[in-house]
Amino acid sequence: MCAVRSSCSSRWTKHIAGSTRKPCQLVDESSAVVSQTSPTLESFRRAFYDLAWNAFEDTSITISGCGTEFVARSIRPHCTKRSKIMPHLTAIILTYNEERHITACVASVQFADAVIVFDSHSQDNTVKLAENAGAQVIQNTFENYAQQRNAALEAVKSITDWVLFVDADERVTPELADEVRQVIELPGYAGWCVPRHNYIFGKLTLGGGWYPDCQMRLLKVGQAYFDPTRHVHEVAVLDGDAGLMRHHFVHYNYDDARQFHQKQRKYIAYDAQILFQRGVCPRFHNFILQPLRQFWWRFVTLKAYRDGLHGLRLSVYMGFYEWVKYRLLAQMCQQKRGEKNTPVDVDV
Repeated sequence: MCAVRSSCSSRWTKHIAGSTRKPCQLVDESSAVVSQTSPTLESFRRAFYDLAWNAFEDTSITISGCGTEFVARSIRPHCTKRSKIMPHLTAIILTYNEERHITACVASVQFADAVIVFDSHSQDNTVKLAENAGAQVIQNTFENYAQQRNAALEAVKSITDWVLFVDADERVTPELADEVRQVIELPGYAGWCVPRHNYIFGKLTLGGGWYPDCQMRLLKVGQAYFDPTRHVHEVAVLDGDAGLMRHHFVHYNYDDARQFHQKQRKYIAYDAQILFQRGVCPRFHNFILQPLRQFWWRFVTLKAYRDGLHGLRLSVYMGFYEWVKYRLLAQMCQQKRGEKNTPVDVDV
């Protein structure tokens, strides 16, 4: 658990954490990198303990990592005195063709004062099942994840105080639900980061960067939004302080290898485009060294070996997709130089 000593109490108060798919960087935008830690909750605890004693008041802190990234006004100790007025909480579920998950997901967030399914014109029975489960459905054309989350925040800004974003393949446990109700009463916070237990191919996966996989999902309306320039791996920007939840989402991440490969192809296409826009073109050694580095980072540095053959399999997959990313990037660069005139298509 990530914690800092409160200046007004002998108790410990939980604070924010970053992501887990790569080491988390804590950056004071007015200076330089404060620290770089391995992706464990204990590492987050140590990093934020140091930050809290420095008592940042008006500096902007950027917390980044693979899976979540956000900007908070400050990270500092707080008294745990609660508000006397119970804040209104709305759970928002973004969906598109999620008939398999939507009923169970809606059931897990019934503790909220309102449940809204923010749908992107699903073609299956998602809407009907959501309404039958007791959720209100709002339709909004999907452009990208940042735009969709911002549109959802805008839609509820006049009716609620806090928003809990939940993906359809996630579940809120009773313990997390109780904690959410508690922390939204604490003053001074604009957002809370929620760790996730990822189930990949039906197995709880704790190594390889898949844990704690913290996501900035509990946001105070009017004090948070998502950076519109980040279409994937969206970045939450907070006007206020941020905290780390102790309990977890349950995330049914990838059902099988086919779904894993489909999602990874989308991610690498985006990542390759970002590199291309930055003017990066791969060299021959990138096709050898980068996949090996990705595998080593996942399997050894992030301890995927703790998950046995399952962790080895995932590390090999991620190394392979690092190679595919650079192959796609090379095709983009070739097209730019006029050496290849056919559309980019990567068959993996």
